Amino acid sequence: MKQTRRLAELSAIFILAGCLVLAVGGFAGRVTAANAWEPFPGLYAPASEPEPAPTGKVIYLTFDDGPSKNTRAILDMLREEQAKATFFVTAQYEDTAFVEAMLVRMREEGHTIGLHSYTHSFSQIYKYTDAFLADLDKLNTFIENATGLRPQILRFPGGSRSSGAPTWLLEEAKSELTRRGYLYYDWDVVSGDDTAVVYPADVLCENMLLRLKGKEQAIILCHDNATPKTTPEAVRLLIRALRDEGYSFEALTPAVEPVHIH
Repeated sequence: MKQTRRLAELSAIFILAGCLVLAVGGFAGRVTAANAWEPFPGLYAPASEPEPAPTGKVIYLTFDDGPSKNTRAILDMLREEQAKATFFVTAQYEDTAFVEAMLVRMREEGHTIGLHSYTHSFSQIYKYTDAFLADLDKLNTFIENATGLRPQILRFPGGSRSSGAPTWLLEEAKSELTRRGYLYYDWDVVSGDDTAVVYPADVLCENMLLRLKGKEQAIILCHDNATPKTTPEAVRLLIRALRDEGYSFEALTPAVEPVHIH
């Protein structure tokens, strides 16, 4: 009887050890690739060949919170000025067909599409980490279905130190998204177009030029939601002023060193 019980105990120990080995192996596998048992298996940045980042005097125009009807005017302006930009997109405005059409146009015209938020509802996405990841996963699928593209970069709504999110959640999300291969970008120049007051285009342009003084490269935060109607013309004025000073206007890629708010 004692021998039988001892054998049973040893068997249980071996089974437990085997389970631990599998668990550790499974966790290690999560570092580089999605496993079937983990949530959001499609939320991984696609691999890409490394490419050199632009050098010299470069401006990275970024637009958050669209697409909206304002996006069409911005895309028209960028095409006319032969400038590239980055759009951190949502799916909160307009109808699905319009949003899809804007995403397709962004890709066809050589701009970068980045993840931002499907709903842009801080009260929903910043409840807990999986709520944020679920929202991004939904947006990622939406973009891929519309364009065939899976974004490689993202911007947190409100930035990576958003006052609308608990610090612990942002830190968890940063760690998890980095594990999944994403780079997140903040900004080092703000346009000032995110206020309730819609400032004239020349005022916004002067604000950006003032904040750009002394910078050879910068990531500028603009918005293409429905409110800032003067943003397209403000950016046009900026492009023309800075081109005279030797700047180029490029889209973000993973080769560009991220800027983070501290």
